[in-house]
Amino acid sequence: MSTIVFVSIFTVLYIFVLFTNAVANRISLIDFLMLSAVALLPIGFELFPRTVERVSALVHVSLPFVLLAGSLFVVVFAYLYRIVIKIQHLKQTNSLLIQELSLLKHRVEQQAAQHRS
Repeated sequence: MSTIVFVSIFTVLYIFVLFTNAVANRISLIDFLMLSAVALLPIGFELFPRTVERVSALVHVSLPFVLLAGSLFVVVFAYLYRIVIKIQHLKQTNSLLIQELSLLKHRVEQQAAQHRS
């Protein structure tokens, strides 16, 4: 029983912090949902042990903990993949902005040179 209480308290606090960050636009809704899954999976395993045992038997996993760990790895890797895609997009945007800034700087320098002569 103490495990359920501990996991429940952690889940409520963790989701509250995530929710306040989502409301303040520090994280997106998709990030909120993916990070919430990290807390909701363990509480689901604690609250519904018979269902977890049936799913474990269905996918031929001997220990439900292995199923939980695998599920958490899937969520974490999906989130990591999302972060990598975001970083790549930001790198491309950054390169484009640097190129545009260089072109604008070059035009300003050319116009300044024309006005001096």
